Amino acid sequence: MAFRDALKEVYRQPVQAYRAFGHIAGARSLEYAIQDLQTRPEGFGALRSVPRKAGLGLFTVADTTAARAAASRLGWVARAQAYAERNVPSEADCARMETMERETAARADAAQPGSLPDQAALERAGCAASLAAA
Repeated sequence: MAFRDALKEVYRQPVQAYRAFGHIAGARSLEYAIQDLQTRPEGFGALRSVPRKAGLGLFTVADTTAARAAASRLGWVARAQAYAERNVPSEADCARMETMERETAARADAAQPGSLPDQAALERAGCAASLAAA
């Protein structure tokens, strides 16, 4: 479950809560924002509530217990998403890695003047079988 979607379980206005979380994470740190979310979830917006009877059933109160419990779990979701976003290579990173691998293989395949190519370079070039037959 994505962090943004999980906010819907906790807040009446999840977009507002997401913006408030991003603001605090940017101004302070991700860990500070997560701790604040877990201990003071109402600081990010109005919590979802369910009506609960109180006073011998004479009146109802807004119960935010479920929203507060969900907010305490949101910290793990936020950390997991932040970790995944930091550690997933971009397409540009992948292209750079592929280019580096090709260049490294090409350098390894290029024989020094006056030396014979190694067996691995011959196999990559498809020459090992013809050399073995000779």
